[in-house]
Amino acid sequence: MGDSHLGHVKPAWDELADGYSHLYVDFKIDRTYGDKPLVIHDSSAGGDDAQVVFDDIRLTYGEDLDCNRYEVFVVFGMHYSVNTLARTYPRFRSDQQAAGGSYTLSRAAYQASANDLLMSHKAGRVITELRARTDKPIVYVQQPFPLEWIADRSDLDFGFYADIVANADDSSIRAAYEQSLEHLRSMDVHVRPQPARTLSGEMFTLGRYGLADSQDSSPDSLYSRGDYYHMNKEYGLLALDDLFHSEAGQLFRQ
Repeated sequence: MGDSHLGHVKPAWDELADGYSHLYVDFKIDRTYGDKPLVIHDSSAGGDDAQVVFDDIRLTYGEDLDCNRYEVFVVFGMHYSVNTLARTYPRFRSDQQAAGGSYTLSRAAYQASANDLLMSHKAGRVITELRARTDKPIVYVQQPFPLEWIADRSDLDFGFYADIVANADDSSIRAAYEQSLEHLRSMDVHVRPQPARTLSGEMFTLGRYGLADSQDSSPDSLYSRGDYYHMNKEYGLLALDDLFHSEAGQLFRQ
């Protein structure tokens, strides 16, 4: 289950699928142009099967997610991300960060707010509803960090990344995000972090793994339009390699 961030996963899986012929995989992809809301339920519950409908998660097909049908659930991206936290920087900061935000929160309040914010987004709500209906394994694959060149872009609405780096607050935002991943683990969710070789600094992704080419400044390029969050198939291959060869990988070999 995922959103546009499955754009780097689906082609990678298509390349690898023949090597995993024992797996049957369904992709459920949230699309801005989707016309069918996601429905999660568990047919094994019989008359107690209480379905939940996500009106803001829209699919073009495969909108029915029956927990009884699958053995493992993998959620990719869906805004449980460091980018979600970074966007709050102009308005909210912890007392461990540089002064200048509209509101200053204690470290504990900042972390609690970060957890609540991330859980309110699509990934958090999908995981919550899955866990309420099944004790089968759930895996969350981290949404990639922003591409490194965004810290040099003060145009559009991205100036806050330059401020975060200039104030050396990237490490504190990364730490808050890591704690929020621990919150998922407390729900018995297997969390797969971003592959280490793709990282640039505390909270960015090396430019080579992005769909956008920072050397292409033509008006309609992904770089000019500010696509700093979508990755390419090379990244997808690394993410799937990590998934299948980590401790979570045993879930796909049973």
